[in-house]
Amino acid sequence: MAHIEGGVSVALSPAFVSIRAGGAEIARYNFAGVWKPYFWPLMGPHGNILRGASGEHQHQAGLFLSYGGHGATSGPTNIWSDWDEAPYGPCGKMLHREFDVLEGGPLFARIVEGVVYVNGAGQKILDETREMRVYPLPGQECFIDWRRTVPTPDEPNGGPFMLSGRVCDALRARDNRRKGEDGKWALFENGGEMSSGTGEVSRDERFHGKKWVDFSGTCASGRQGIALFDHPGNPGFPSEAHASAYGPIGLSHRHPGLDNGPQVVTFRYGVYVHRGNAKEGNVDARYREFCKT
Repeated sequence: MAHIEGGVSVALSPAFVSIRAGGAEIARYNFAGVWKPYFWPLMGPHGNILRGASGEHQHQAGLFLSYGGHGATSGPTNIWSDWDEAPYGPCGKMLHREFDVLEGGPLFARIVEGVVYVNGAGQKILDETREMRVYPLPGQECFIDWRRTVPTPDEPNGGPFMLSGRVCDALRARDNRRKGEDGKWALFENGGEMSSGTGEVSRDERFHGKKWVDFSGTCASGRQGIALFDHPGNPGFPSEAHASAYGPIGLSHRHPGLDNGPQVVTFRYGVYVHRGNAKEGNVDARYREFCKT
């Protein structure tokens, strides 16, 4: 990673941590008063790459870790959605406990945080330790090296454990609020595209890949994208990488302790905010570099 003139700094506020480099905020980590902590904004070569809180799919805010869900294969606790009532609730929460480390440096900012998972009844499921290293890169690109250490969930079939995000509206490939002539979500004429480490590029409603998943599109001043990396050291690698054309993107893992007995494991992810689409941003080359570390 490149040395940044003036280094990288962190500033703690009552509800968020601000990360700055080159005289500007490059990321903000929101941890208080939320269902689950999340990054927003996260800046790229052409501005913020993420959507913040919204009335449409309000649980898809920024870039975040999640657990469970409201799908048929998810466990009993849903910390993907954020509803108090049925049909998806009452949902659980990820609650900030403390910061063990908050520090800047010449290359990156480092955050180490303790987080408690609780179910919809307020009962603890597990304690997580997460470590995030935020690296500003030349050309206003950015990389996050993210580690999540968790024991086996204290509930049957718990999970999955996910890294999730919602891209800004300008990057979307389709509009999920209206139908096109083919009966699918309507395509945006100059909308974005999804791609993965297996070589596929798509603008269809749903997208699945392996190793990494990328969402790119054109913002007001140029094209940029965000890629999520699945490290080869993760249990069950390669796991599911997925995206939907209206904006969500993610990686999903099953905890090995659910099948092989209680154990503590670390899931490691990379997040790469880059110029251009996946090819122009050399996403696969950056992924290969990440895999060597």
